[in-house]
Amino acid sequence: MCGIVGSINNDLSNEVVQLTCHRGPDEFGLKKILIGSFSVQLFHHRLSILDLSNNGSQPMTSSDGQGIIIFNGEIYNHLQLRDTLKNVHFKGHSDTETLVNFCRKECTHHSLSKLNGIFGFAYLDITNKKIFLARDRFGIKPLYYHFKGNQLLFSSEIRTIISEVEPRYSIGVITTALQIRHVPAPQTLLKDIFKVEPGQLITIDLDDTFSISKSYYADLPRKKRLFDGTKKRLVVEYGQLLEKAVERQLLSDVEVGVFLSGGVDSSLIAAIAKTKVENIKGFTVGFDDKLLDERASASETASYLNIEHYTEEVKFDNFFEEFEHIVNIIEEPADTGSIFPMYALSKLAASKVKVVLSGQGADEPLGGYNKYKALPAVDFLVKAPVLPRLFGYCAKYIKHRDLRRIFSSVGSSSNLDAYFEFNSLFGNHALHELMNKNEIESVSSKYYSALRNYHTVLKSKNNLPLRRSDLFPYLDTRTKLPETLLNYTDKITMHFGLECRVPMLDNDLVEFIESLPRKYRYSYRNGKIIHKEFARNYLPEEMVNRKKLAFHGPSKDYIRRKSAEIKVWLIQNDNRFFWRIFNKDAIIKLVDEHALFGNREKEIILIISTILLTSKQRTTSHANKSLLNIIDIATCLGACAEYF
Repeated sequence: MCGIVGSINNDLSNEVVQLTCHRGPDEFGLKKILIGSFSVQLFHHRLSILDLSNNGSQPMTSSDGQGIIIFNGEIYNHLQLRDTLKNVHFKGHSDTETLVNFCRKECTHHSLSKLNGIFGFAYLDITNKKIFLARDRFGIKPLYYHFKGNQLLFSSEIRTIISEVEPRYSIGVITTALQIRHVPAPQTLLKDIFKVEPGQLITIDLDDTFSISKSYYADLPRKKRLFDGTKKRLVVEYGQLLEKAVERQLLSDVEVGVFLSGGVDSSLIAAIAKTKVENIKGFTVGFDDKLLDERASASETASYLNIEHYTEEVKFDNFFEEFEHIVNIIEEPADTGSIFPMYALSKLAASKVKVVLSGQGADEPLGGYNKYKALPAVDFLVKAPVLPRLFGYCAKYIKHRDLRRIFSSVGSSSNLDAYFEFNSLFGNHALHELMNKNEIESVSSKYYSALRNYHTVLKSKNNLPLRRSDLFPYLDTRTKLPETLLNYTDKITMHFGLECRVPMLDNDLVEFIESLPRKYRYSYRNGKIIHKEFARNYLPEEMVNRKKLAFHGPSKDYIRRKSAEIKVWLIQNDNRFFWRIFNKDAIIKLVDEHALFGNREKEIILIISTILLTSKQRTTSHANKSLLNIIDIATCLGACAEYF
């Protein structure tokens, strides 16, 4: 796990390159090379996890000297891939060395689909004069880019690119983010900075002309299963794949820990890991609100598994200070209070280990969230001849957020329109009410344009499931999950030089889960059915069925108690760009509604994070501020300086 930065025809300064040094505090490397008339720079900040020697240093060159890579992530099946590489003399045992020689053999859709791991990398093919940018199929690791003319910048984080690009914020993307609760790839809030999409391969041709082409290497036909066995056999097969996923992701030359909550997902990951590794540490954070505190449950699990356990209480002392600091770290809007405990949890774990396993990624493919329980009914209702139109009409008048989503998704004739409605935070009318009246027409036009672009991106993908009960979890796994939970987990853990791995998103495991009929994944009553069935092999019944508490903790009540301070902050905020679009009184009204025991927590957090991210101040102060608490900038600059 590392930080990568690169450029074509753009000389990056020492100061700019060091902005991602928190991602890899162990070592710095760079490579500058001319490919015809193109000047290529590749920079790497290393977090040493596999092959701690210089044989794992980056940028790394292939054995024949014709390929160079900078790589952030882990390739869990690299030993199997290494066996396929004949006539390659390996110097060490890192997955980077496997990957650079694997890409040297072939960097195409077919080859990248064989990678089982988490990654964002740039590979330079010197012979064929091409640069390839690639991101793992579930978007666990981020990769951003900017291009203009014959210049290209790319980085693991936005902060490096924004230091070189005049920020121009997209009104359409901002309103889309407020509606669907995340910034959809390939967009960012900034017009000129983009994300490499999950499962995407971008090819930059440096042969005379500068051209860019994009394709999806993970957009492959989904496997159809013939179920000739029993549920018991399926549970066994599921268990074997999950055990293999955990075993793969324990591959490390440093100690590995686990994020441990009171829920079944992290408990099962910890239980399997304990059978593979004797010494493993568990990490849990809790709150002073006993109804939301999982420390006792997690300690019970840790004691049962006989693993060393560390806990800490999350304080909400300086809300705005902490909020701004964390938002500057995650770089994209958030709609959840979970970012606060994730910050404390990552800091705690990083004090003891360099790698952690997480139970994240189970809820989407396995239908673990409550919202999915409505989808079997949605499937049934959309088939009725009259009901969809009736439900769509009624949705306009429903105030209850979750009920409105269900009615709107039934009332949408298109599966993708229904998906947007199902995940919307605001209805169209409510979103218009937030806007300044004289801007509604202009902003709405840009919003619908951005939404159509996202619609086009999703329509371009092949093999989408047809039933909404299959489609919505499938899309959530590849869109909402990487843009929200996985994004802030990566940014926050890497802020502390900590690598987070997610066994539940192992390629083979997810492929198996998505091949199952829905009844083995979730129903209108239960979620994660096959997952919990297998968990009983490792955990007692009470731990399997123990209710998972909200990880965001008491943020909802805290925002309610601090509503007066939040209103003052909004009144005094001078983000002219944001307030040109949105009506300050309408947004203050949301805070008032929440204070009167409504539930507007997500809306308030999302709006405040967007205000912070679109502040002009961010371009000069944000990067340095987020580094100060983890690494001495002078030391980082000194480590880089000898290479410039």
